[in-house]
Amino acid sequence: MKQFLHILLFSFLLSLGINTYAQVYYPVKTDVQVTLPSVFISDFQKPENLRVRILLKDIQKPELRVNVYAQISGTATLITTPNVIITLKGGQVYSLGSDDLKTLFDPARLTWSITPKSTILSEGAYSISFFVKTIASNQFVSNSVTDACQFLVTMSDPPLLNMPQNGSRIMPDAISFSWTPRSVIAAPGQAIFYRLKLVKVEPVETNPAVAIQSAAVYSNDSRFSQLTSTFFSYNNTFSPLEAGGLYAWQLQAYELINNVETSARFRNNGYSDVFTFSIIEDCEKISPLQQPKVRMDEYSRPFGSSALAARPEKYP
Repeated sequence: MKQFLHILLFSFLLSLGINTYAQVYYPVKTDVQVTLPSVFISDFQKPENLRVRILLKDIQKPELRVNVYAQISGTATLITTPNVIITLKGGQVYSLGSDDLKTLFDPARLTWSITPKSTILSEGAYSISFFVKTIASNQFVSNSVTDACQFLVTMSDPPLLNMPQNGSRIMPDAISFSWTPRSVIAAPGQAIFYRLKLVKVEPVETNPAVAIQSAAVYSNDSRFSQLTSTFFSYNNTFSPLEAGGLYAWQLQAYELINNVETSARFRNNGYSDVFTFSIIEDCEKISPLQQPKVRMDEYSRPFGSSALAARPEKYP
């Protein structure tokens, strides 16, 4: 009986503690929306990608100076931002502007835990929380758990190759390449470029995936890079392809961010599959058919006569 009373008392105290924690009043409410999840943490510096609104619910307080910082957490990631100081007014919403976000998500001032330092997020599910602390008492005045925002980071697939089709045979004077972008999300100011690589498979038994790594390429010309369309014509201004030759081609999708090439948004580093095609060999010219000539001096006979009758008689 005594043990039962101890258990009952412990259960009561535990439930009292939970209820007390659940009833903690937080005068500040944060509303977070990740409108465009990105692999680049620097993209969170843009208000069009990340919207953060902070409300001081207590209208009795004319203003409250607070420190604000954020944490991004994933399966194997925990990133903490520096803080910004803002002033909240009772009953009014404060939206973090570009200056606030640039300070918070400055790559040089981020703190990493669990994983090595990287400003690029891998594919997966994440949560972003904003913490608000008063400057005067250094106490948390917002609930970072209930106000957290979950988002999913996904990567784009490399382009899908169309023409020439894999294993096709084409004429040397009709060479053109075409492809289709896949799962590319057009972010504000985002521009996707393509680079085409063309190599000769030699010997022909070589694995195309190995041959495409060759330095002996036909596409060293700068005109094969920074392609913005999904079509490329291989005209007579480029090195001619050999008749009967087997060739491999591949595309890489990439961006220019601060004049630096990156394919971080794409799976397989932006590289497509490798397709092959061969050039049809030139055929020998065929002379037109001519009517056969008959030499009448070698053999002649009247029409309708037999060979025996036409044969000349011989006498002893």
